[in-house]
Amino acid sequence: MRLPTPPSPCTARITAPPVRSGQASGGRYRGVAPDAKIAVGKVLRDVGTSRTTDIIAGMEWAANEIKATVINMSLGGTDTPGLDVFEEAVNTLSEQTGSLFVIGAGNVGSQGIFNPGSAGAALTVGVVDRNDELAKFSSRGPRLIDRAVKPDITAPGAGHHARRRRNQLQPDRAVQRRRPRPRRVGR
Repeated sequence: MRLPTPPSPCTARITAPPVRSGQASGGRYRGVAPDAKIAVGKVLRDVGTSRTTDIIAGMEWAANEIKATVINMSLGGTDTPGLDVFEEAVNTLSEQTGSLFVIGAGNVGSQGIFNPGSAGAALTVGVVDRNDELAKFSSRGPRLIDRAVKPDITAPGAGHHARRRRNQLQPDRAVQRRRPRPRRVGR
């Protein structure tokens, strides 16, 4: 499958990583969607910052050109009391395309939900540990604009196995704080 060219500085590819299939662990650690097709768009520079226009261009690329049904975003910043351009983009693209934006709540604990996870249309994901307790670093609401409860859902994200070291999968503390993965979301 040939993908449309993503907006600069994005990069993209379709992949089915063996780690998600469970091959790397002999089937012991299988991904949550081993048969999924994944389009990857990079909108942040290597230092973790970007221009607003680059991030929104990446969101539009995923929703309009790739026609992704689920768009996972692991980025954000401090929320503001009003509706800002990121929240507006999530809300508008969700309504226009039907794409579901799944966005990390943030890593600042009780200091509030990160933007754009604060958008009304976003499925905002917080992090729980192995004991199903909200991780201390996991951001939590309410949202500033209307005091609505966020995150919408929590998922395991602290203390899971994520990388290979000396031929064994090991807990990856760098990933734990950023990429909770909801196991199942239903209507």
